[in-house]
Amino acid sequence: MRHSSLGLVGILGFAGAGKTETAAIASLCLIGNPHIMKIYCSAATNIATDNFAERLNRIGQSVHFSLLQKTFRVPMVVRGYQLS
Repeated sequence: MRHSSLGLVGILGFAGAGKTETAAIASLCLIGNPHIMKIYCSAATNIATDNFAERLNRIGQSVHFSLLQKTFRVPMVVRGYQLS
């Protein structure tokens, strides 16, 4: 991610390739940087966005509790919706 243009990274792959897991772990790596306060993530469909938000929350809590809550903050996952 150090060499990504404008900090944007696309993750492509077939179903079951681990795209959601990779995106969640990459996001947690960014969250671990004390200079980065917010990150924004997007997906192609509502289901993919829901899956990503759930995975980020689950992995973030797991990392937080495995590190004895000392060095890693739990990410606050906010899922946005379009109001019609």
